[in-house]
Amino acid sequence: MRIGTQISAPEGFGQLVKNVFYHCLDNNFKRPNVLLVQFAWEPNRQPRAVLLKMPREDFEAAIDQELIVVTEKQPTLPLWLQELEGQNLWSKDGQRKGSKIHYYDRVTRRLNFLGPALESLPEILDAEDVVGRISAIARSVAPPQNETRYRLWLLTYLCFGRNVWALHAPFHQIGRWDRESSSTRKLGAPSKSYGRHYGHRMTESIGERCVKAYLRYVKQGRKMTDIYAEAMIKEFGCQSITAGRFGLEVYVHPNGLPFPTARQFRYRVEKVLGIETVQVYRYGKTRYRNKK
Repeated sequence: MRIGTQISAPEGFGQLVKNVFYHCLDNNFKRPNVLLVQFAWEPNRQPRAVLLKMPREDFEAAIDQELIVVTEKQPTLPLWLQELEGQNLWSKDGQRKGSKIHYYDRVTRRLNFLGPALESLPEILDAEDVVGRISAIARSVAPPQNETRYRLWLLTYLCFGRNVWALHAPFHQIGRWDRESSSTRKLGAPSKSYGRHYGHRMTESIGERCVKAYLRYVKQGRKMTDIYAEAMIKEFGCQSITAGRFGLEVYVHPNGLPFPTARQFRYRVEKVLGIETVQVYRYGKTRYRNKK
C-alpha cells in the first residue's frame, strides 16, 4: 500500500472509527507497526493531523478480511481544500491583481521549511516517537516553526502525493464565518442605558419572528418603537415594567425566554426588508419620494 492511500473501516476496527477516513503514512514490512494519519478539520477551525500506530499483523489481517478497505475515490487535496479539487491552482496567482505575496511563494516557503524533515524521513519513520522527532526538527529549522503546524504540513505533503499545493492555506474560506450562528453571546454594541451585558443573542429564529411581527403590526405613519412594543407583548409574550430611578421601560419574559432589544429588532427588520421599505411604511410613498 502506497504512502498516502486513503482507507476506512466500514464498521470500525480497533481504534479506527467507521465513517472516518485515514491515510497510510508507512507500511514498510520491516517495521512492526503501520503508521496511519487522521486529518481533522471543521470550518473556522485550524486543521489537525493525528498520527496513529497499528500492529502490522492486525492491519494486514483486517485488510485480508476487508475490515479495512481502500476508499474508491482518492482525494488529491486535504479536507480543508477539497473545494479546490480539479482547479488549476497555478492560475490563481494570475487572477490576483496587486498581490504582494503569490500563493505559490507561500507554499514553496513551507516546502523549504520541510526540507530537513524530508531528508530525514527514514529516520523519522524508524523513530520510536515519530511525533517527537518531527517536533525536534520543527524547532531546529530557521526560524523555528510551530511544532503542531509543522507536523500538519509534513504529513499533509506526504499523504497527498507530495503535491506542493496540498500546503496551500484555505484562503477561500475567508469571509464565511457567520457571527450570528457561531457566537454564543449577545453581539453588537453594549447598551449604555440597560448595561453592557443586557439582552440575548439574536438567533435566526428570533430574527424571523421580528420580521413577521413587524409586517403584522406596521401601519403607515406608525413609529418603529410602537411596533416593537406591541410585538414584545403580543408576539414574544413579554411584560412591560418600569425599572430604575430614571423610569426606564423594561421588557421581561415571565418564563425567562429570550427576546430582542429594540435595537436588535430594528436592525433585523431593516436588514431583511431594507431601509427603503421601512421608510415607505413609515412616511408613505409620496412623503418618502419627496424626502428622497
